[in-house]
Amino acid sequence: MNVKKESQQNFERLSVAVKKTVVEWDPIGVLADGSWPDDEYDSYIPSICSILMHSSEISTLQSKLNAIVELNMGLPPQHSRNDVFAEKLWKLREQLSIEIALPQAS
Repeated sequence: MNVKKESQQNFERLSVAVKKTVVEWDPIGVLADGSWPDDEYDSYIPSICSILMHSSEISTLQSKLNAIVELNMGLPPQHSRNDVFAEKLWKLREQLSIEIALPQAS
């Protein structure tokens, strides 16, 4: 299998798993009662997955989650909560055996 196709498949597998996990993060707190659509955070999944696939530092993911909460959502800081969620996502990447995709030379 070529590298690009394998990378795309890994991204898709990771996206499905992150979507299931992001419900637990729920920084706005709208998904707990089940009456809110479960796609509330879908727009953030691609950037989260991209970091999981391309970064070797969990701090990059932690910073992204903090930016999503504070800048995109306009909520007060939730750093410790975001750090716990970042660790959960980092472990998810390991469980799925997703290796860091290095940039391809052109």
